[in-house]
Amino acid sequence: MSTWAITILSMTLGLLLIVAFNMIIYMSVFYTVSSQGIKLFVTSLAEFLSGSVIPLPFLPDHVRRIVEFLPFASAQNVPFRIFAGDITGPDVTISILKQTFWLFTFVLIGRYLEKRALKRVVIQGG
Repeated sequence: MSTWAITILSMTLGLLLIVAFNMIIYMSVFYTVSSQGIKLFVTSLAEFLSGSVIPLPFLPDHVRRIVEFLPFASAQNVPFRIFAGDITGPDVTISILKQTFWLFTFVLIGRYLEKRALKRVVIQGG
């Protein structure tokens, strides 16, 4: 596959990963009065861990290996590094598989939380 095709695939997986992760965050509305604090904290954490603040290749090796396994790197860092040619060969396949793993994990967690939250919803009126 060409670099463009792999980049578009990775960007699509990254977008879907962000949407699934946000669904989990928005499920917190069922359990809190306001989700603003949780959204602010998680957004700040996700921006740092995705490489938006400090590019992941600049982190120390032992920290970078941990951060690269987390889902946040799969959302933003991986598509950019594939496009730039920093991730090549078998590492591309591993990165795409990580993105797919985190996407399915977040979708399953989101569906579980949604089912659990909808049991608590009480609608009154017509």
